Formats: sequence, C-alpha cells, structure tokens
Amino acid sequence: MALKIKINLLLVSLVCTLGCGVLQDLAESGSNQAVPTPTATAFPLIVRAVEFPQRVEIQGDATDGWVYLYCQDCSMPKDWEIFEHVSFSVVEADDFTAFDFDPRPWIEMVSASEIRFAFNIRCGTPQQVTLEVMVSNAVGEQSNPYAFSFTCE
Repeated sequence: MALKIKINLLLVSLVCTLGCGVLQDLAESGSNQAVPTPTATAFPLIVRAVEFPQRVEIQGDATDGWVYLYCQDCSMPKDWEIFEHVSFSVVEADDFTAFDFDPRPWIEMVSASEIRFAFNIRCGTPQQVTLEVMVSNAVGEQSNPYAFSFTCE
C-alpha cells in the first residue's frame, strides 16, 4: 500500500499545476482512484478526481461521493455555470444502470480553480463496478472522461 501511495504522489507531482490540493489529499489517503491524465480540449473543465469508497454495502443507504473539476481559466463563480449535465456511464458491471443529472445545485467551491459536486450511488447486486464520469454543456461540449471503480458487497 505504501508503494502505491508513493507512486500516486509521484504521478500527482508530475501531472499537477496549481490547484491540485485534492489530488494530493487523495493520493496521501490511499484512495482507490487513479490520477487523471488531463487532455487538451476546447471545453475548459477537467474532471480531476472522484472521491468514492472502494466498497458499497448492498441494499444499504446511498453512498455519497464527490467529483472534482478544475478550470485554469475560469472566473469565479460565473464560468463554473457553463456545464449543466453530468453523466455516469457504465464501463463494466453485471447489473448497474447508468445515470445522469444536473449537478449545479450541489456545487461547492474548493479553490479559485477547483470545484466539486456531490453524487450518491446505491447497489442492489454483488459485483465489481467501473463507471466513467463526464460533464457537458448545452451545446454538447464535454470534459475528459474519468473512470473509477468500486465493489458492491
């Protein structure tokens, strides 16, 4: 586990510029989430991290998580309103339904260049799940995809 954390910290230091505090925190905590590789796009928002537990209890209460977005050139808070849709697509699962929603009511400022919004997931079937999250705006521009995994038990 210590080696994984050290590797994650090294990747964070290679990938990050200013505003990467949440990735540093995730790497130091041993989170199961991989460090994203930002891609060049006209859409200014980058999904930088997903904070979600590795295990979700079946038939239990909804499990809460956070999606962290980075925007180097955004003026706060007006520019954060450019996105209005988030989609969670199923990459791998036995029995899991994709979902989407408007995350704007749940946005919280993290720093001048970073925000986060909440989501929650329920599991009904024991399985390994990999989801991909992306945000988009009204004209169809999209952020980078960001995959994360968890186990329903």
